[in-house]
Formats: sequence, structure tokens, C-alpha cells
Amino acid sequence: MLKTLKTAIGLDPDASTDDDAVSAVEALVAGGKQLAALGADVRDALGLPPDAPGLACTGAIRAVRQAEAEARGHAAELAVLAAEATERAGVLEAELAASRAEAAQSAACEAVSRALLSGKITPAQQTWAMEYAGRDPEGFALFTSQAPASMPMPGPSALPRQTLPPRLTEAEALVNRLLGIMPRSR
Repeated sequence: MLKTLKTAIGLDPDASTDDDAVSAVEALVAGGKQLAALGADVRDALGLPPDAPGLACTGAIRAVRQAEAEARGHAAELAVLAAEATERAGVLEAELAASRAEAAQSAACEAVSRALLSGKITPAQQTWAMEYAGRDPEGFALFTSQAPASMPMPGPSALPRQTLPPRLTEAEALVNRLLGIMPRSR
């Protein structure tokens, strides 16, 4: 019987002593206790009762692996969505910057036109004023508020209009032709 036990625990029945067999059995018992403790820890980690069979543990582990695979899939989808959102945010930031630059340019043009019409700057200063108003709108506004009006530029309504001679009627044009008066080219 001892030879059978030695063979069952992996010892050479003829070469090993009885003490070797006892030590091997004790090691096996200690290993079994460690496995039992590990099994209890696994059941606890999986949220299973302490007396759950091994198949329940296996099923729970498979469910965890499945959930992990699904989570990886969702993470990949989220990464794609995040990349798309980042790209769209970059486009929107560029559009916003362009709109702000356009609005600033428009405001600078308007401020320079007002300053030019009010005589605060001369036509020769227009390029400089556009750069200044674009770079520092508040500074340009302060400059124009404190600058004396040298000579106001006439506004569009104050400019003299070019008057054209009235058109001749058909009868007047015929009389002029008969008298040799030719119309001037405009």
C-alpha cells in the first residue's frame, strides 16, 4: 500500500523513504489548502457564493472576458469619435479665428474711414492708419479722439456731382443735324 501511495504522489517506490512520502503528502495537502483559498478568492472576486461549483466560476470568467472584449470595442469607437470631435473642433477654431480677423479688419476699415472723413488723418496716412487700427483698435480710437481735425474730407453727399447735359428730343436732334450741329461725344 505504501508503494502504491509513493507511486501516486510521484515518488520512486523503491528509492524513496517513508519520510520522503510523508513530506510529499504534507506538501500536497498544503498545496490543496492554497488552491482552496485561491478558489474562494476567485469566487469572491467574481461575486459568486463560496459553495459555487467550478462551472459557475468558468462561466463568470467567460462573461468577464466577453465584457472586456466589448469594452475594447467601445473604447475603439470612442477613440474614433474623439478624433472626429478633435478634428471638428480644429475646423471650428479656424473658422472662428477667420471670422474674428474679418470682423477686426472690417472694424479697422470703418474706423479709418471715419477718421479720414472727419479730418483726423490725411489720405497719405491711410495705410499707416489701417495697420494701426488693425493691430490696436483701442489705441487708434484714442488717437482719433485726441487728434485735431486738420481738414475734413467731404463725404459722398458733399462731393460735387457731375452734371450731364439734358438729352435732346428727337425733333431737337433733327434740327441740330440740319443746321450742321453735331452732338459731342461723352
